[in-house]
Amino acid sequence: MKQVLLKKGLKKLSVTIDSLQFYVMIDLENWGCDELNPEFIACQLVSPEPYLYALNDQIINLGATSNNGIAFPLTFPINFGALTGGIGTISNIGNTMAYPVITVIGSCSNLVITNVTTSETMSLNVNLGATDILIIDNRPKTRSITLNGANRIDLKVGDWLSCVVGDNQFSFSRNSIELKKHCTIDLRPRWI
Repeated sequence: MKQVLLKKGLKKLSVTIDSLQFYVMIDLENWGCDELNPEFIACQLVSPEPYLYALNDQIINLGATSNNGIAFPLTFPINFGALTGGIGTISNIGNTMAYPVITVIGSCSNLVITNVTTSETMSLNVNLGATDILIIDNRPKTRSITLNGANRIDLKVGDWLSCVVGDNQFSFSRNSIELKKHCTIDLRPRWI
């Protein structure tokens, strides 16, 4: 018997190599048993994607810095300014390119996300409300931009973002009056 048995989706197989834990997406291609030892089953697993993924994500939160504010003594006119973004570093500990999933939550507008290391920049001209959730999935097989679950690929201007092996410095800027870390960058390192 030789056929793919789990056509409804791949399964996650956890693997430990040299005390590092990974997972790989696999499918069961065939299975059989030995006539002399029917209690033993032999399975052949296939992985249509050649990557091992880290079990734990690398995550950074960006935002909540002020470019202007009230300084004493007060001078008129008072300029309250707008809160801008922030800078942070995320590490791709794998041995090949990986792609982040970026989530932006809360009241902000005119978003610009840049991987300074790769010089890739994405901007989105959108006004988010306090409960809005914008998700930017940069992974090649699932690339999408959703706003509250609805497809909004039309908001994107610029590059899809990737992470090279090693440290990747990200910058995030937006207009907002909230002192909040609006942007979460979530990266799952991978190996080939």
